[in-house]
Amino acid sequence: MFSGIVQQLGSVKSLQRVGSVVVVAVACNLPSAVGSSVLVNGICSTVARKKKNLLQFEYVKETQGKTTVNQWNIGTRVNLEPSLRLGDELSGHVVMGHIDGVGTVTVVKKNKHDVVITVRVKKPLPKFIAPKGSVCIDGVSLTIVETNRDWFSAALIPHTLKVTTLKNLKKGAAVNIEVDSIARYIVNYMENYARKK
Repeated sequence: MFSGIVQQLGSVKSLQRVGSVVVVAVACNLPSAVGSSVLVNGICSTVARKKKNLLQFEYVKETQGKTTVNQWNIGTRVNLEPSLRLGDELSGHVVMGHIDGVGTVTVVKKNKHDVVITVRVKKPLPKFIAPKGSVCIDGVSLTIVETNRDWFSAALIPHTLKVTTLKNLKKGAAVNIEVDSIARYIVNYMENYARKK
């Protein structure tokens, strides 16, 4: 479990395909041990190997198909957050690291004190997204500003722009999206159980 508060930026140092698995080595200074979980651009990733300042992760076809992993290259910067420990402060919102889909940035509006991005998402994601609710974009916990049938917008404050990769977003960029798990459970209940009573 994570909070969507980025602790560090990492850089992809190598990518290797072993059968159907993509093995990615990320340069960083996280103290995470082999077998522990790290949120890498929003993806819950298990540390498979560790060597000095390199953490190695393995991504199967399911993950590749639902995330931006296959778009990473050597040098790609990624947002990193180690898993929460009991008693840690939950500053963002509850993030599981289970990507619901890939969104596309359609607008990057730079204002005087913030940047507002608009992201297009495919069904069924829009029904889980509500104004003032939470969403996780590339591992960053954000508050939703506005929604429509196939898009939502979120504001990025200067601190977020400074410490995450979101400062580099441009129109057309693909981003990992995880909807709020509470919203997902509520919608699931309403659709599958509430109507049957």
